[in-house]
Amino acid sequence: ALLHIAEIITNRSYLANGELSSFGTGLSWWYPQRAAQFIASNALPGQLFNDYNSGGYLTLRLGPKYPDFADGRGIPFPIELLMKQSTLVESPPDSAVWTEEADRYGINTIIVSLARIGGLEYVPLRQYCESSGWKPVYLDDVSIVLVRNRPENQQWIRGFAIDCANHRIAPPPAYSSRARERADAYNFY
Repeated sequence: ALLHIAEIITNRSYLANGELSSFGTGLSWWYPQRAAQFIASNALPGQLFNDYNSGGYLTLRLGPKYPDFADGRGIPFPIELLMKQSTLVESPPDSAVWTEEADRYGINTIIVSLARIGGLEYVPLRQYCESSGWKPVYLDDVSIVLVRNRPENQQWIRGFAIDCANHRIAPPPAYSSRARERADAYNFY
């Protein structure tokens, strides 16, 4: 029993099994906390598009100013919208489907997960970074934020546009003996 408790408290079992969570209080490492703060602090233009997994967190963090596109609540969102959300995340942002849906819903900001589980394997990151219709304005180890390249959004693009190829993602604070910080470093690298 002591060995099992030690594996849980040190996060060894979570990391070995590829879990999304780790032991201790606070949000899990994969939530787009810093990206949401960036959106709110810089008053990026709405309407917001998000991936399914981030929807619940973004509803709590950014709502009601930035209503989410769809999330796991189910009832308010028809299955067709959830399927469209999945198609959009997996499609290049310059595709016809993106142009049509961005026009239909007035989408001006995209936030999608790049986390190693449930994120990056679905997002065509290179195409997002090299898009002419959308410009990346924020990138970290778990998410990317893009703003639609339109005249009314140029103030944000001029002020925050990044080049994904040369953007440096800062690592978490220096390694310490705290289990949670070691787990966060593991997930980052």
